[in-house]
Amino acid sequence: MQNYPANFLIFINQYSKVHRKNSKHETMSKRELRKYLKELTKEQLEDQIVDVYDRFKEVKEYYDFAFNPRENELIEQCRF
Repeated sequence: MQNYPANFLIFINQYSKVHRKNSKHETMSKRELRKYLKELTKEQLEDQIVDVYDRFKEVKEYYDFAFNPRENELIEQCRF
């Protein structure tokens, strides 16, 4: 399990309290996300990106394509 920085855990705790008050499902705004990200050190930000890369297939695919675009291979996968 990833060791998250204390400010991340505090942020999640505060965000979840606000989120529970709302009856409908809401997502974090870009403004809230940017504010949170500005508070992180470079190392904390790198750790979170690597963690998300490991956890989510879509993030891994995005970064894999960004650093090694294989357009022809993807076009072939999409053909019927």
